[in-house]
Amino acid sequence: MNLKKILSYSFGPLGGAFFSFITLPLIANYFTVEDVGRYSILQVTLSLGVIIFSLGLDQAFVREYHECDNKNNLAKVMMLPNVIFFPILMLLFCFIPIISFTLDFDDKFSSITIALTLCLLIFNNQLAYIFRMEEKGFIYSLTIIIPKFVFFITILLLIYWYEIFNFGYLVLAYFLSVMGTTLVSILCLNRDFFGCFKSGVDFVKLKEMLHFGLPLIVAGLAYTGLTTLDRYFIKSLSTLHEVGIYALAIGFASIAGIFSSIFSSMWHPIVYRWVSEGVKITKIVISIEVMILFLSFSWSSFGVLSFVLKSFVPDSYTDLNFLFVAAVGVPLIYMLSEVTQVGIGISRRTSFSIIASVVALVVNVVLNFIFIPAYGASGAAIATLVAFFVFFTIRTESSVFLWQSFPRGKVYVILILYVSLSISLQFYNVSFIVNSCLWGGAFLVTLIFFSGRVKFLYFSFLELKERRV
Repeated sequence: MNLKKILSYSFGPLGGAFFSFITLPLIANYFTVEDVGRYSILQVTLSLGVIIFSLGLDQAFVREYHECDNKNNLAKVMMLPNVIFFPILMLLFCFIPIISFTLDFDDKFSSITIALTLCLLIFNNQLAYIFRMEEKGFIYSLTIIIPKFVFFITILLLIYWYEIFNFGYLVLAYFLSVMGTTLVSILCLNRDFFGCFKSGVDFVKLKEMLHFGLPLIVAGLAYTGLTTLDRYFIKSLSTLHEVGIYALAIGFASIAGIFSSIFSSMWHPIVYRWVSEGVKITKIVISIEVMILFLSFSWSSFGVLSFVLKSFVPDSYTDLNFLFVAAVGVPLIYMLSEVTQVGIGISRRTSFSIIASVVALVVNVVLNFIFIPAYGASGAAIATLVAFFVFFTIRTESSVFLWQSFPRGKVYVILILYVSLSISLQFYNVSFIVNSCLWGGAFLVTLIFFSGRVKFLYFSFLELKERRV
């Protein structure tokens, strides 16, 4: 993957993260904490809806793409369930008070708008897979950055036009952002794509794709549930106010998710090229040690700077900075697990990844029941962080079991150190100086543990610098 292609896939997540970051303070300052909580639950619910109503056909489309000559027909088969589900969803949201049950908000117009948004999200997800498989990185990035940009502009306009705000405005802004993505995606499709709808439906291919895709719904729901169900638990076991605070912390922590997204797009092609060339365990060990150094530096940096978040939000968002340091660890741990679980991909035993997701989800559910009634949003942050450590451990040990053993003791020690520090800060309201010393100390421990790799990277940098001169 060359630099140009990497940039084409990266500018969307980076741009989207930028607009999300500047939008979050606007929402926090002009909408109630409860409305922020409702909006977070809405996003989670619609994400789960996309997975369920896609029937796994989007994953089957990826699997079949390079082996199918008529790719437009394959895309049509992927979209076929839309004809059935879209009218059903509209009827359900019109006649059943779904949002009043899930969001404690009763408004017919918002209910219909949410139904339309879900339908468009399913369609947009399918179009995004088409662009990815066609290797149209720039267009794919547009599908990520446009909804964030439109949402930001809409919120600005609402703030300019109105003085009183409620959840309905957030629903409308979300719908417009998704609609904007739909329109741009349709304009970017190949002209011959629409011709495929004139021909008949290949039900044999549909059956094959459903056979492959339906089991993957379980895997998708398990992982998505691992990262999102905490908001439902907070709402049920605590309050919407706590959901709002937690949701804002998750929103700011999504910055770290950008690193994970970009890294995954680069790592998978590299590691599978290594496999084709005969991968050496030393390459994996080096990658793991470099990644744990990056994780330590990033987590410590976010930890030290977490106090800055208080200046962007109202005082009602208490302890946001401490929730943030726990939330930011989740995407960083996931990114590290992408390297340590390489043996699962090499052995083609992907069922072990599903097991990791399911076990971690169960751990998350149990810990949410235990901690949320007593600690609210902090309890959810602890539960999710511990669950992801379990997720990391199962993936790593499965990789060792299926492939080759590699040194990992020091990696576990550093992760336990950072997880323990993040959990401890949920209970102790420390000053900025103490907080900075704690995170700086954790990074120093990492440097000592991996001093050999630090020296190697330092001398490699000096050698590269001399070559350029």
